[in-house]
Amino acid sequence: SKNFLTIIWSLCTAVFVCGGMIGAFAVGFVADKLGRKYTVMLNAVPTMVGAVLSFACVYAGSPTLLLIGRFITGISCGAATQLGPMYMLEMVPFSSRGAMGTLFGTILSIGVVVGSVLGLSNLLGTKDKWPILFLMNTIPGFVSLFIFPFFPDSPRFLMVAREDKEGAIKALQWLRRRDDVLDEIGEMEVESRNQGPDDSYTILKILKTYEYINPLIVCLILQVLQQFCGINAIT
Repeated sequence: SKNFLTIIWSLCTAVFVCGGMIGAFAVGFVADKLGRKYTVMLNAVPTMVGAVLSFACVYAGSPTLLLIGRFITGISCGAATQLGPMYMLEMVPFSSRGAMGTLFGTILSIGVVVGSVLGLSNLLGTKDKWPILFLMNTIPGFVSLFIFPFFPDSPRFLMVAREDKEGAIKALQWLRRRDDVLDEIGEMEVESRNQGPDDSYTILKILKTYEYINPLIVCLILQVLQQFCGINAIT
């Protein structure tokens, strides 16, 4: 019935958002344990599993399978929104971090537009072809699994979190394509020395720390204002 389809449609959106919240909160812990590189590769698994389940729901005749697939996809997307900037900003020189930070949001918006265009009724947004849109989510998962083994881990993570100076030097030399990376290594050493024994920040601790209140308010205002840019009308 029409009411049943409306409920399923609403639940698909809701479980995706719930999965995104879980992925976004959990990925920091996993990335600190496994490293940025291997967490990116690990995140490819729920990406592909969620895509396959969402695709298979039509042939299995199971709306439940679609909901499970969307929930798992939400976990991978939530993790990717945190893990992508984390890995990328720790790889680039300090002077380029601002530009690269905005680049991630731009690429994300472009992806939303491309997905929306592919979902038009004269492309893949038809009764028979819409599952293909879900299956296409396996592409970034496969790409991650094939190319990331050749990438180094984050030099900053290796230096500051793992205290692996030699590994950080090799990673920077691979990224910069030059041998002289001691200036950046020196900056990381200073950061590592300045890192206190209790540098973990919970939400409650941030709210209680005065110097973080104003930046937090600015970030929240930007997120609210972002809702007026029209991107949600596209999604």
